[in-house]
Amino acid sequence: MTADRSVEPGTESAQGAGEAYSEAWWRALSPAELRENVARGHSIGPAFEAAVGEMERRARETLRAEEEAVVAEAARLKRLRRLILEAVLLVLLIVIVVLRR
Repeated sequence: MTADRSVEPGTESAQGAGEAYSEAWWRALSPAELRENVARGHSIGPAFEAAVGEMERRARETLRAEEEAVVAEAARLKRLRRLILEAVLLVLLIVIVVLRR
């Protein structure tokens, strides 16, 4: 490994992921390999910025997925509450009709 390179293109997770330092190559790196690149700091040159960018992209992607899950769960709970309310109202309506007779 040279001083101006990050994880070598031949690493296990990067093999077959495309040209070295391409977007596909960065996506193929494991989190540990990305952390290793970031830990080396600016001494590895543009690879540092690319590693940080990939970590930020993964963090945004994870955050977006978590937010979507929260929204989906809130919608599911809203539908469930409405269904329960409709069931209670239906039972009340049936009780009122039966008691009027």
